[in-house]
Amino acid sequence: MIHQDIHLMEEHRTICFVSPHNAYLSMGLSRHGRAWFITWARAYGMLDNNKARVFCRLNNPSSPRDRQQKPNCFWFNTDSMLFTNAYKMILESEPTIARKTGRKRMERMNGDPWYAQEIECEEIEVLMPEWGLLRQCFYCFDLETEDQGTPDPGLRRFQKCEGWLDRDCYWCQICQEKGWFSSYTMKLQQILSGEVIWWNIYSENVLVFRAMRRFGFLLRKFGLFST
Repeated sequence: MIHQDIHLMEEHRTICFVSPHNAYLSMGLSRHGRAWFITWARAYGMLDNNKARVFCRLNNPSSPRDRQQKPNCFWFNTDSMLFTNAYKMILESEPTIARKTGRKRMERMNGDPWYAQEIECEEIEVLMPEWGLLRQCFYCFDLETEDQGTPDPGLRRFQKCEGWLDRDCYWCQICQEKGWFSSYTMKLQQILSGEVIWWNIYSENVLVFRAMRRFGFLLRKFGLFST
């Protein structure tokens, strides 16, 4: 395989990588706040829809100490059952997207429901520029693909949301054309009807989603809301 320099790639296009530890299927990285994710670069025809393409979460940024960490670094602590596989995927990839900094610390194991087990976590530095990350729509949860940013007008990069949603929140072209009110209304309808894909990079909203989903269950139970 020909080695590629990640810094010579065309700017404003998504950057994807392959690894022998994932059968050379095209993957990408996504980020929201201080949380990092491996995402499928496309659906490959095996997933239900474009919204369920998050492969795994790579870290658990719950410590206040993480706020002083460089924005392109994280402590590897995945919630994937394929712990070793995810680790090797990001460190043995083409092009090279990450490297170890040499620093380590102990953390509660991510994915352990009781957070009882402590593991040694290595600090990982992401070499991929911010513009190369795959973005997810805050409203409909669609993810960009490996072709995003090409001259095709239907594959325009997701843009940052306006106003109060501008912190690492993006929206796709369809939701942008609908406007934030219509898009948010659609999102609430999905939550109330139980159609929301929970496995997404906006996981910090999961408590709100669960509360809304329970509220929707009560509305349906008493015949006040129909799907």
